[in-house]
Amino acid sequence: MRNYSAFIKLLFTIVGFLSAQSLLFATHLVGGDLTYRFIEEKGDSNVYEVTLTVIRDNSNSEVEFDEEVEIGVYLNNSDRRRHVILSIPLTQWIRITPSCILASNSDKRFEQGIYRKKIALPHYPAGYTLNWDRCCKTISRNLPAPVKTTPITPIFFQTVIPNFTLQNSSPRVNSFVRGVCTGRPSVLGTTVLDPDGDSVVVALAEPIKGGATLSATLSKPTPPLKAITPELVDYVSGFSHVSPFGSKPGNSIAVVDSNLLKITVVEPGAYYVTYKVTEYRNGIELSSQIVDVLVHAFVCSPDFDGNTPNKLVATEFSHFESLVQWSSCENRLERYQVYRSKDSKATSDFKRVAEIGPFHQNYLDTSINSTGLYYYYVTGIDSTGQDVGSSNIDSVRFFNLGVNEHEEWRFSIHPNPTSGRVHINTEHGFHLVRITDLRGQIVGEAHMDTDSRTQTLNVSGLAPGCYHLTVTGNGWQGTRKLLLE
Repeated sequence: MRNYSAFIKLLFTIVGFLSAQSLLFATHLVGGDLTYRFIEEKGDSNVYEVTLTVIRDNSNSEVEFDEEVEIGVYLNNSDRRRHVILSIPLTQWIRITPSCILASNSDKRFEQGIYRKKIALPHYPAGYTLNWDRCCKTISRNLPAPVKTTPITPIFFQTVIPNFTLQNSSPRVNSFVRGVCTGRPSVLGTTVLDPDGDSVVVALAEPIKGGATLSATLSKPTPPLKAITPELVDYVSGFSHVSPFGSKPGNSIAVVDSNLLKITVVEPGAYYVTYKVTEYRNGIELSSQIVDVLVHAFVCSPDFDGNTPNKLVATEFSHFESLVQWSSCENRLERYQVYRSKDSKATSDFKRVAEIGPFHQNYLDTSINSTGLYYYYVTGIDSTGQDVGSSNIDSVRFFNLGVNEHEEWRFSIHPNPTSGRVHINTEHGFHLVRITDLRGQIVGEAHMDTDSRTQTLNVSGLAPGCYHLTVTGNGWQGTRKLLLE
């Protein structure tokens, strides 16, 4: 550790990793998905990065995210026997608040946990199936409330890796909690993106369940020796997968343009909407997965404007590609305009980089070709051509050190936002941590005598705001955005 001049006031305190003992069961899970990304072929194996995304309702339960999860990896044959159990630690933890929930002054609070790890799978023509099973879903109006020891509403994620020669990466869903105003028509993009550019089709589907229950021993069961066949979940009377908001006049839901949901909800409350995401390449189906989205309907004030884009977040999608996502309650617009600036937040430096349809609340920027800090904001345009307002500004930073393009995935930080400590987890060791503000000034730096894979830093001495945390290891470097409250 080193001391710096007077303007650098932060001194990191490196402490051991503190793991909290989490409770075993509760109705705290909202949804998420299980995905994979092809990295490389190595000898007789394909290397994939497996990612489990889990959303929890922390206004309904005090149960924390599991520190580690177990994914069952199974052979796609008639026996469906288990190939291996993949244990993955929690690598990222952030808070999320859909815009309409924010506008309703609701006390609903959600957090997103991400578990990510690489695995080398031997070449197998039939491919593999990945399963994750956990209890239990949060309370909703259209699915039955859990009963002790009865597997009514556990979370069950399943994804398929097809023939190894396809070197496939699965589609990614980027939004699992949505807010709408009661009685107002809304169009919700399913925000499904495919890294390979394969075609993706979305259709309403019935929710599924695995074998997890509310009992302490089976709330997070060990993956069995043979892959289980998921069962369908029964709806509360009056609801179904094609009528998830009920049969009361005025409720409606329809899939439009392959991956958009047009809905109207009459009564306030939480409702699960389930859809099937199917991936095609050259007209041939590669894989499919079932995704649950929790829709919260609130009574909004008459003067609430649900069209103005907000809650914009820019993140790394892959090397030199940024994913820009934003929210809009009702989405009754003609189009969105996406603006970008490099290394500057001055209004005059932003240039329009895309104009997209009204129902897509995300933009994948593939036009980045150099390192730097990229800022984004989005403007909504109505049917008269008028600007209805702009979102907040967010940024993402890219590095190019001449190393493997996937090295930036080697580390993660949580919780984020934080007001005190931040945990750093890496796949490979690191020896330097540096925090800079948005002007690029160093506000803190920590040096380790030996390479470490896990460290906890005390950042309570920093003022609230947005910073960039950069970790440097032997031949690699990565940066994550750090929010301090």
